[in-house]
Amino acid sequence: MPYHHAFLGAFVYLGVVAFLGGCGDDTTGPAGTGGAAGVAGTGGAAGTGGAAGTGGDAGAGGMAGAGGVPNLADRESLLMCAEASSCRTALAQRIEGGDTFTINDAECLLTALRDRVVGAYEIELDHTFTSGSVTDAHLFVITGTGQVERSVEFVDVDEINGQMTTAYRPTERCTLKSPAFFDDCLAEVEATDPDDPEHTDGAWECIFPGLVDSFLPVDLPWFEDCVEQPPTCE
Repeated sequence: MPYHHAFLGAFVYLGVVAFLGGCGDDTTGPAGTGGAAGVAGTGGAAGTGGAAGTGGDAGAGGMAGAGGVPNLADRESLLMCAEASSCRTALAQRIEGGDTFTINDAECLLTALRDRVVGAYEIELDHTFTSGSVTDAHLFVITGTGQVERSVEFVDVDEINGQMTTAYRPTERCTLKSPAFFDDCLAEVEATDPDDPEHTDGAWECIFPGLVDSFLPVDLPWFEDCVEQPPTCE
């Protein structure tokens, strides 16, 4: 079981951050909240796609509204590109500044990547620490051409202040690394007793190599030649 995983807990505060695609930058900032005066958006301005309702109360779109969360619409489109696979959502988790903790349910996913099995897949790279957690939730679709289209949801949970911030990277189209890469990674994962949380250094290196500035998960090392573009499902 994971050390602590607050990925979808009840949250008191939801702000949209500007999260730079594919670079691992940790610059975040709220895109505006519906406050006591019901004002949506940064600095009191209505958030993109959001509007303040009558009398200053936030309307139905007051927390950015449909299409107001950058890159969320593309993630939702990507979900419709292919049926979910039979693989469970994989999880790789580091704790307290980067100590390795657990890798769960990665075998099915790695096999599908090796064999280029068309479908939608998910893996979460999570860093949990005393005061909260940060998670990159990767959604990707292996297309009929063997290319991958992917989206990354970033979730930052601050348990001290009772806040949760969510943002989305731009969707990308990428080339998968060679089948041999995934075959070797699968062998590293399977070399570990599933009842023992310890995994080989090789397993961590090919799934969750480390953290950026001892805080943010690095990007998945599975893709090459990524280009930002909306999903095509092809």
